[in-house]
Amino acid sequence: MTIHDYRYTYILMGVQKNISFIGAITFVTQIKLKSPPLLFLHLSIGTVSFILLFLASCSTGSMEKYGMVEMFHEKPMMPRMVPRQYLGEMPSGHFQSQLVKGILILDSGADYQGETPMTYLTSLLNRYQTKEGLGDLPFHYFIDEDGKIFKGRQDHVPAELHEDDPYLVRSGKLSQQDLLVKRLSRKTKPQLNLNGFITIMLLGDYDQQMASKEQEKSLFQLASFLCFEYYLARESVLSLRTVVPEAGNPGFYLNNYTNPAILEANIPPTPRKPHLLKVPGQDG
Repeated sequence: MTIHDYRYTYILMGVQKNISFIGAITFVTQIKLKSPPLLFLHLSIGTVSFILLFLASCSTGSMEKYGMVEMFHEKPMMPRMVPRQYLGEMPSGHFQSQLVKGILILDSGADYQGETPMTYLTSLLNRYQTKEGLGDLPFHYFIDEDGKIFKGRQDHVPAELHEDDPYLVRSGKLSQQDLLVKRLSRKTKPQLNLNGFITIMLLGDYDQQMASKEQEKSLFQLASFLCFEYYLARESVLSLRTVVPEAGNPGFYLNNYTNPAILEANIPPTPRKPHLLKVPGQDG
């Protein structure tokens, strides 16, 4: 019987957002067999051996943690989140754009009444989006009480927050009727200038409750990822009341998470933003 040559190449490649090429491994085997059925035995043994060797090589320190933040090759991993399109129709029309300079932490104040996150966010979208599809969710990210992250408006579009908005009122200070009036009248009030800030809203009133462990982890994972994404120093992670003192948002327990010592312990130092021109004496 004629001897046949069989050549097989196996490539295993891992790719993560913002890492163009994590690594590729090529395993080439040349098998010369007189009996083709034996090929499958050799193939199975070779495949299993290759996978075991690859997994062993991956366990040599690529995965690590910085405080609560999961890292991969010294970068925060992108957290899992519910995509924006799951919440309803995507926005249309023209939007103002922003150059990201910081991250604002806030809570939902009196506006959130304990509904399921999907019910609340789809209802919120209906309030902010016209029948023509203009408008979007007012903030960029939402974190529910179980730590699940929901994507809101695009990062490059400024958040939408108005004076006397129910987000700026604590939940125990509004009746249902007053809440409805504030929701309907928000467009008649001046809009606060949050240009340049990505907003992360935790659902709940954190004058009356504390963040869960799942929320803590999601908050710092997301904030760290965004800091690396936009080359932001961790000092640029602020509470809304820092930018809008009269807001009184976030509540006391959530506001503590923007304490510099807590941020330092849970947000890794961000790398310097790369530039095209080299500076003599500073770049290699």
